[in-house]
Amino acid sequence: MWFVLWNKLTDERKIDSAGELRSLLKELHNQYRGNGQIVQVRDERGNVLLVGIGLSRSVLVYTPPEKWPTRTSIGKAAPDGESEVFTFYMGTHHSPVSQENTISIDESFKAVEYFCRTGKPDPRIDWQVD
Repeated sequence: MWFVLWNKLTDERKIDSAGELRSLLKELHNQYRGNGQIVQVRDERGNVLLVGIGLSRSVLVYTPPEKWPTRTSIGKAAPDGESEVFTFYMGTHHSPVSQENTISIDESFKAVEYFCRTGKPDPRIDWQVD
């Protein structure tokens, strides 16, 4: 079971299956298209995965129950050397995210599925330990 929080931290849903969670993330991604949002996914043990949705790229931030160390996804640098900045909102707080920390939406959703199975960050993603 997971708890999903979004929309200015006011909407929360208890999710019982990874398929249900993937469907909710796709629905929210389409609902917030063009307006980056952070969705918090928390398991029963206190592991948290923040997932950026709504834009052409995503960001992931994993926090274990002991709150340290956090891990942030690492993507690929812009091919032309010009880094785009993606802005995601969580509640009223906005977080500018450099392109180097973004991954594809598909990679992000696969990492969420891995998190659901294990409670851990997906080893297929490169992570920066903060």
